[in-house]
Amino acid sequence: MKRLLFAINVDWYFNLHWKERVLSNMTKGYEVHLCLAKTDATFHCENCENKFVTINRSSIGILSNIKSLLSLFKIFRDVKPDLIHSVTVKPNLFYGFFARIFSIPIVITIPGLGTVFSSSGWKYALLRQLIIFLYKCAGKNDKSFFVFENSADMQQFINCGICDKQSCSLVSGAGVDIHSFRYTPERDFARSPLRVLFAGRLLYGKGLEDLINAVQKLRAKGKNVRLDVAGIIDSDSREAISLSQIEEWSKLDEINWLGQVEDMAGLLNEVHIVALPTRYGEGLPRILLEASACGRPVITTDIPGCRDFVENGVNGILVTPGVIDQLVFAIESLESVEVRKKMGRAGRRKVERDYTSKKVIQYYSNIYSNLMTGV
Repeated sequence: MKRLLFAINVDWYFNLHWKERVLSNMTKGYEVHLCLAKTDATFHCENCENKFVTINRSSIGILSNIKSLLSLFKIFRDVKPDLIHSVTVKPNLFYGFFARIFSIPIVITIPGLGTVFSSSGWKYALLRQLIIFLYKCAGKNDKSFFVFENSADMQQFINCGICDKQSCSLVSGAGVDIHSFRYTPERDFARSPLRVLFAGRLLYGKGLEDLINAVQKLRAKGKNVRLDVAGIIDSDSREAISLSQIEEWSKLDEINWLGQVEDMAGLLNEVHIVALPTRYGEGLPRILLEASACGRPVITTDIPGCRDFVENGVNGILVTPGVIDQLVFAIESLESVEVRKKMGRAGRRKVERDYTSKKVIQYYSNIYSNLMTGV
């Protein structure tokens, strides 16, 4: 049986975005070896050979990255993969390098360009140039194939000379299981507050502070609005919002802090609107797909990834990053139940047509097959 080495940065990200796919028909016919950093002592992925490494995702220190490189190479040497699928920056760069040296087929998934590409400052500019150079090295393997979640990221890599149009393509994000995330019309919320949900990694770049300010302005106008917040504290990120800050906002009643929610479909059925006013380098945010699958309109920013999915005024509203008044207007625009229902139905149709997990799984299965047969 052919060996597939699936490499990703960390266990919780794997569980959230990739576990369903790795345990699906996407990997049928392969002996799957999973390589990631383990933050949960109880983590174990069934039907996979689990291999754990220490990766400091935000570190740019030379010694730290040499240790990561050697640790990842040991796994590569032990597994002797026939195919590699890497996701996120460091696994992409390191395994892309190994794949090139040993001429092994590799699928390199770019789930957004992240903080380095969405932030200003000379340090980020230098780091961007280094990452681009290393991606170019990986791209020189004629058996590498790049997968992007939005067209802007793909075009940027093509313009930088990392890959060409023949060695890359777009995927519909993570996809969504439309049977788990069912279309559910709003309940009768006549006397309850308008519930706006922010769900995602708790990073400053995701725009939660902007949303808090917008809700404060609405309340000052006498609007009954509740901001529900669910997410993961990502302490390994330079942009992480601390738990103490989240708890402070909660004590001040600026947010309704829900913590990490397992039943996201259930939560989506309880709210009116999902808002993600991000300026972060997104791929295609999964929460936008899940919200639309459940029939909830979304408010998000007019940036790559978000605008690839949201048609302004059709299944959601696009706003300019950082412009609070536009967020306020967008939420006010969705006070009407009929407007919300209309956008919600449009979002569900869009997901059913183009963004199902079944479609994404088949897409990756075809990529694997093409790489292994040299098509």
